[in-house]
Amino acid sequence: MSSLHGMWSAGALIGSAGGTLAAHLGSDARVHHLIAALILTALGVGACHWVLDIPGCRRGGPARFTLPPKSALLIGAVGFCAVFAEGASLDWSAVFLHDQLGTSAGLAAASTTGFMLTMAVARLVGDAVVNRFGSVRTVRAGGLLAVGGGLLIVLADNPALAMGGFALLGLGIAVVVRSASRRRAAAVRTRARPSRASRRSPTPRA
Repeated sequence: MSSLHGMWSAGALIGSAGGTLAAHLGSDARVHHLIAALILTALGVGACHWVLDIPGCRRGGPARFTLPPKSALLIGAVGFCAVFAEGASLDWSAVFLHDQLGTSAGLAAASTTGFMLTMAVARLVGDAVVNRFGSVRTVRAGGLLAVGGGLLIVLADNPALAMGGFALLGLGIAVVVRSASRRRAAAVRTRARPSRASRRSPTPRA
């Protein structure tokens, strides 16, 4: 899952870098979107040839519905906060720098690129960090970094400070979603599946 998140971050980083270049050159949005659509269409058609077609993967019927345990709900809330901060940064970081701090369109777009850069780097090395320090410690440390980045953004009175805040925010929340997804899945499986001990224990004879 780390490689999947890393690929997503790398794609978003390339896209934001293209947007930064287009904004710096002052290109027409219609031309920019047309070029991006053609490139993405070509990539999508090419990628379809590599999609695996696995017959019979849906055997066994739909999974039985079960209510998630409270621990899974709490983990999901942590993941939601990370996704919310990520989406807000991607959608509004450039708008914030341009409208509130008066930066140029190119520099404002570069803030989003810097945010995605820190996320991509952190997600590529996320597994090694989690294996070394554990998911709980990693998420706690990431939360502190994200809070520090958010405070820098709120208190920023110049573009450099705000861009540093967004970069720090991306670094902090990069591995939270992946770690929360793993912990939540483990909590749900533990509840939905009986323990091995109970399945192996023989029925007492009368």
